[in-house]
Amino acid sequence: MVSPDGRHLYAAHNQATDCGVNSVIFVIDAACATSIATVPVNDVAALAISPDGSRLYAVSSDRRTYYEYPAGRLTIIDTASHAVVETIAVAACPETVTASPDGVYLYITHYDTGSVSAVNLTSGNVTAIGMRDAPLAVVFTPDSGHAYVRNLHSLTVIDTTTHDADDIDTGDLPRGLQFSPDGKRAYITNFGDRTLSVVDTITNSVATTVDVPGHPEAVAVSPDGERIYVGGYWSGAVAVISVPSVRDLRADSAS
Repeated sequence: MVSPDGRHLYAAHNQATDCGVNSVIFVIDAACATSIATVPVNDVAALAISPDGSRLYAVSSDRRTYYEYPAGRLTIIDTASHAVVETIAVAACPETVTASPDGVYLYITHYDTGSVSAVNLTSGNVTAIGMRDAPLAVVFTPDSGHAYVRNLHSLTVIDTTTHDADDIDTGDLPRGLQFSPDGKRAYITNFGDRTLSVVDTITNSVATTVDVPGHPEAVAVSPDGERIYVGGYWSGAVAVISVPSVRDLRADSAS
């Protein structure tokens, strides 16, 4: 995990012991590649950082307990003092954590229990949102109004205010997801059927589908929004798609 200013790296190191798993988060000065601090947090699964870089978020499980699904926790760390400022209980088996662009929300995925924890950092409230499919990761819209959840076999969009969740009918095995710079479109790679879905984020529906070579997984959008880059899992190649050509496909499908 890299701080927004690029000055620090944060890395969690898990070490198995006779008593379980002990973890330490290393704070590394990027310029001299030297560890300048450590923060003990047990069994870290994932890290995220606030947009302003003032807080580091770590999700972990309490594997010292003898439960099928060990209790989850969110640890909030002040990046200036490297001190733990708060610990919040979340659902069992947290896997990933993502901060919203406005810094208000944290969304935590729980693959084993098929749920997402929505943490409001302003109020401290944690809302459990049940999913119809096992969640893999979350990407927020640029305005933080919605969270798109990539699941094992599907895509779900969650309203961050109401917590209403709706599935979007994309292709088979959605994997990569990125938004256009203006947030009006979401580009989703579908590993299973070798396509790229273009989702209208106003209507939350697929506007068009583009065939891509190989089995697409990673996706990136150029800063000007005019190019989409799709990485193939097996081929090791990158397909470059012109956004104007995608608009032409949408126009053809509408006529």
